Amino acid sequence: MVFKFIQSIKKHNAGYTFSELMVSIAIIAIFTAVVVPSYKNINQGFTLDGEAVSIAQTVRNVQEMSMSAQRISETEPPPLGGYGIYINLSSKDRYVVFADKNDNGIYDPSSGPGGEAIETVYLDSNVEIKQINSPTQPGCCSQLIITYKPPDPIVGMLTESGPYAQNSISVELKLGNKIREVFFNKVGLVDID
Repeated sequence: MVFKFIQSIKKHNAGYTFSELMVSIAIIAIFTAVVVPSYKNINQGFTLDGEAVSIAQTVRNVQEMSMSAQRISETEPPPLGGYGIYINLSSKDRYVVFADKNDNGIYDPSSGPGGEAIETVYLDSNVEIKQINSPTQPGCCSQLIITYKPPDPIVGMLTESGPYAQNSISVELKLGNKIREVFFNKVGLVDID
């Protein structure tokens, strides 16, 4: 009985033909040729999305620090002017989170011991801040300061030409040929497009 079973297996175990094997290899090669070049674009999109979300999350953290009147350190009280974020296009690979110690609504790196900077946040090595846009004028300014002053928080937007009068402003991030925009408004909302 066992002998007949083994003989029947040997008769039906013919394997794959050469043409079946070549068709399978061709299908795998075509699939690889389509997927591998687009992998870089997909990866760039994920990297850019991640950086846009990171900026939005940093702004949310700055708002929270301001609303909760978080202390700068154990020995320093909360800053009088709240907390803010400083973006300067001359440093396209970074932005600064700061404590407005002197309540002037401006990032002052030399204010007091250690300055106002809390953290310098560096973008991914290939991502850059492309431009700052107003709703009516793309590339409106070269620097942007957004402050959140407790307790509400009161949102202040400042460019190099003075207080920003419009209701919203955006920062464009660029990686290769892909662009993401992070929008800020005077109510404190942050959105990513």
